[in-house]
Amino acid sequence: MNRNTLILVTGLLAALAFGVNARDYSEIADPLEDSIYGLDDFADRGRVVQVDPVYEAYTVNRPTTECWTEQHSASVARPDRRVAAGIIGGILGGVAGHQVGHGRRRNAATAAGSILGAVIGYNVAGRNTRYQEPAYYDKKVCETVDRPVTEERISGYRVEYEYQNQIFVIHTERHPGRWVPLTVNVTAI
Repeated sequence: MNRNTLILVTGLLAALAFGVNARDYSEIADPLEDSIYGLDDFADRGRVVQVDPVYEAYTVNRPTTECWTEQHSASVARPDRRVAAGIIGGILGGVAGHQVGHGRRRNAATAAGSILGAVIGYNVAGRNTRYQEPAYYDKKVCETVDRPVTEERISGYRVEYEYQNQIFVIHTERHPGRWVPLTVNVTAI
């Protein structure tokens, strides 16, 4: 083999060997560039130091039953007038029955007239407003109404946590427990 061919073959073998072992350094990212774009983020946790509930005021309608006493009136027949009317009716009915009946039937007519007169007199006195008087009584009346009530409810939590010997504050919707999950971003300055 001549010398030129030998140099050419050696050069090709060297180039081939260098190509197999060579790395493409263009795919390896710059660490500074990675931190700028957030590629160095990692998960950690912070220890909860204090949790305070945050309250929000809101208004609701709460049904409430309210009761009071009202005075009502009704017309009631006086018992003494109804009884008196029944007695007077019985007497008048007995007299009328006695006048109508004859002989042995006179006693029966008198008794029937007395009974009929008493019933008529008692009932007429109950219907006749002249024999009635107003009576008053108390009646308990209740009503359910909606009353607006302002209440407070927990809308979230103010959480103080420690990370790397520093205190941070965040607001969360739920109580975090003893630890707060964190996403840490490392950035070179």
